[in-house]
Parts: sequence; C-alpha cells; structure tokens
Amino acid sequence: MWEIILSAGLGSLGGAGIVLAGLSGWLGEVWINRLLENDKLRYGTKLEEVRNALDARIRKLQAGIDRTVLVHRLQFETEFKALRDVWAKTATVRSTMAHVRPMLDEVPAGETLDQNARREAARLTRFVEANNELVKSVTSQSPFIPREIHEQLVEIIVLARSEESEVATEGKETTPDWFKRGKAHFDALCVAADKLSDLIRERIEVLAIIGEESSVAE
Repeated sequence: MWEIILSAGLGSLGGAGIVLAGLSGWLGEVWINRLLENDKLRYGTKLEEVRNALDARIRKLQAGIDRTVLVHRLQFETEFKALRDVWAKTATVRSTMAHVRPMLDEVPAGETLDQNARREAARLTRFVEANNELVKSVTSQSPFIPREIHEQLVEIIVLARSEESEVATEGKETTPDWFKRGKAHFDALCVAADKLSDLIRERIEVLAIIGEESSVAE
C-alpha cells in the first residue's frame, strides 16, 4: 500500500518538476529576449547618434573642401588672366622697342627730313605708350602676380624706361655708338623677356596641377 502511495506521490512530484522546469525555461527565454530588445534599442540609439555625428562631420569637411576648390579655381582664373595680360604688354614693349633705334630702316621714297622726324617721333610715342600700359598692368594686378615674376617684370620696365629716357633726351643720332647702345638695351630686354616667358610657363604648369587637384576633389 505504502509503496503504491509513495510511487503515486513521486509521480505527482515528478510531473510538477517537469512543469516547473518548463516554466523556468520559458521565463528565462522571455527575460533574455527582453534584455536583447533593451540592448538593441540602447545600441540602436547610440548607433544613430554616431551616424548623425559622422554625417555632420562629413558635411563640415565637404564644405571645407568646396571652399578650397572655389579658392583654387578663383586663384587659377585670376592669376592666369593677370599673367596673360602682363605677357601681352611685355611683348608689345619688345616689338615697339625694336623700331626705336633700328640698325636697318626702310625709308619711304621721297621722305623729307620733317616727315622722317615725325615718323621717328611716332615710333618713340608707341614705345612710350607700350611702356605705360605695361606699368599700369603690373601695378593694378600686382597682388595676383607671383613675386619672382613681378621682380622680372620690374627689371623689364627699368630696361625699357632706360631706353625711352635716353632716346627722348638725346634724340636721334646716326653715330655707330648710338645704334650700338640701342642694340645693347634691346638685347638685354629680350633676354629678360625670355626669362619672364619661362617663369610664366612654369607658373601656369603649377596652376594647372592645382586645377586638376581641385577637379578631383569635386
């Protein structure tokens, strides 16, 4: 009898144990799921904050890049325009200077002394005007001209002004020394102009590289 009751009691207790074990497993799974959901929510919020901060940083960096690209583009355009202008003015000075004291001159047939004097004066006037235009161009665009190129331009202006002053003061002569001094001045200006051309070419190559880097940044 006791054996039957004990067996029944153990059987009953065993069933309850199974139920309790199942209930405990279910509660554990619910608890774990809740923890996971809380972690997911918390880390999701943190992740969103990090993403927003990163997006703001990227926008700030992009704005800085855009400003840099704009500055480089403006620098390229402004400086290139200035260099092109001063070179054109320099070329005009060189070409007009060549006619101020020419070693060989074609004299129109039947030209009188007065006509010759006016023709010589017109040549000098064109040279003086070319010098003035070069000085004006360099002065007005000085901030946009690299220092080394600016110094070379000043050298050219000094050479041109020296020739202008000498011819204007002494007038036309026909002595070999007068023509020789003119040729020396012109040769010196040509050397200076060739150096200027090289400096401008080198600078434009640098500007072109800056322009390419700006395009890549865009």
